[in-house]
Amino acid sequence: MKSPGTVVLAVALASACCLGTGWTSLARAGYIDYVSWGFDVYLQKGAIEGNGNVNGAGINGPYGEFVRSIAPGSPLAHVTQYPDHIRFEADDCAVGVMGDADICADIYFKEGLPSKVKVVRASGAGTHSAMWRYIYDFKVDGKLAVPRWQTHYGETIDLPPLIFLRRPSTVPQWQTWRVNTQGNTANVDLTISVDLSFDSVTLDFGDGEIANFARPFPATLTHSYTLPPGTNKSRFNLTALACNPDFTANDEESVTVLRGPDAVLRIDGSSVFGGDTMQVEAGHLVLLSLADSQGYIESATFSISGKLDSRGQYAAVLFGEWDIGQTYPLTVTVSNTGMGVNSDSMTVNLLVVPEPGSLGLLGLAACCLVRKLRPAG
Repeated sequence: MKSPGTVVLAVALASACCLGTGWTSLARAGYIDYVSWGFDVYLQKGAIEGNGNVNGAGINGPYGEFVRSIAPGSPLAHVTQYPDHIRFEADDCAVGVMGDADICADIYFKEGLPSKVKVVRASGAGTHSAMWRYIYDFKVDGKLAVPRWQTHYGETIDLPPLIFLRRPSTVPQWQTWRVNTQGNTANVDLTISVDLSFDSVTLDFGDGEIANFARPFPATLTHSYTLPPGTNKSRFNLTALACNPDFTANDEESVTVLRGPDAVLRIDGSSVFGGDTMQVEAGHLVLLSLADSQGYIESATFSISGKLDSRGQYAAVLFGEWDIGQTYPLTVTVSNTGMGVNSDSMTVNLLVVPEPGSLGLLGLAACCLVRKLRPAG
């Protein structure tokens, strides 16, 4: 058991909304790690799927059936880093051979945010499928940036300004971001990346509090999340909206606040505290319980060296007459997999004594005396 308190968690928010099946982290200075980009692929009306030069309505044909999304991390995509840009290549024919990549984009960054894209290639080697069969829509952060990719061959296009909320790089995008706190409150540090062309930013923290900022925007800020008494888990959805007269951009992230685990042990129904020494009787099944433990708990364990290794909120241990007079440390641990202080443990000492009215201790001493006096040979 421990006293309630407040913990300050130095963590950061980020967005990695992705097209298709995956995303990539670009560990290069000046490149934001959480930008997503990729292509939504459509058949041109009249075209069919498959390899070969099967013409549809042609490069200016209307949109037909949606085929797939191709994003970094997809087996159809390949990303190459250069000193001043990133090259993204994709194969529309699902053969996965980058030498036959049908589309190629060079993405340039400014102050850590994608700012321009160059349409390097719009058709594959030995085929005109990209020109006649498919339509590509290029998206950044889920927003349409370059419609009908093929029609912009050779162009360098300015991308719309963006805003990003960041989560810690140690938390994968496919994993729920969860933060532990002691007591009711967690102070969470937020980091924001925003295009400098925006005039204002509004942050909705998802708990009823809203903050408005004008330039110069803060690079970081701290927000306190409070769990109501009796609540062990609560999810907060954060949204950011950036505006100027010509554009708006938004991003969102979520954080789940967990009440930090607090181990509370009962032995035969009685509460005990860390460091206590409890007498337990030999021959009596000792019942152990963590059911009164507090906070968000995913795992609970009981451990006595050589005697007990049990998982769950309940356990039992039986000592024999040979244990009388011995003291055994019992350690219990409760935990979860959230960030911050995510576990609590306590140790008590179990002193094994005879049952009331038992001659076990006298019998054990007599046995030892007989063995000591028995002549050798």
